[in-house]
Amino acid sequence: SECPEWKEDDLDKKLISVLKTNLRIRELNVITPKYSEEYVIDLLIVQKDRKLSQSILEFLFLQDKDVWDHVCSNHAKKCWEVMFMVFQADFEQWNRYFEQLNTLSIFEGDKPGSLFLNQFQTNTAFIEIVKSSENFLAFL
Repeated sequence: SECPEWKEDDLDKKLISVLKTNLRIRELNVITPKYSEEYVIDLLIVQKDRKLSQSILEFLFLQDKDVWDHVCSNHAKKCWEVMFMVFQADFEQWNRYFEQLNTLSIFEGDKPGSLFLNQFQTNTAFIEIVKSSENFLAFL
């Protein structure tokens, strides 16, 4: 069968195609799962492409709790870095995605989400953004 998304130049469509295929293979439970989202997150960090990262994040946020448990447990800091690259001081965006992760119960108890949340207290670039008086009020 043809894969029309591979005929286009848009890297985001190609990466989403890889993620979708990987998710379908994992649903079959016939082989040990490989988590392509790990590699995609690594690629997004290297690419430093805000638009590409936004597109991939939007796709990932449509996925289930298992995907996010895995991303937040094994790649919490990297995932946070990608989100920070996209959202910066756009606290409405942070809130929107935060609510989605909260709906998936990623932050409950000693779950992997605590590694993700810790970045708000330790990431110096984020702290510097929030320190400005204009951003601080928006953050509150």
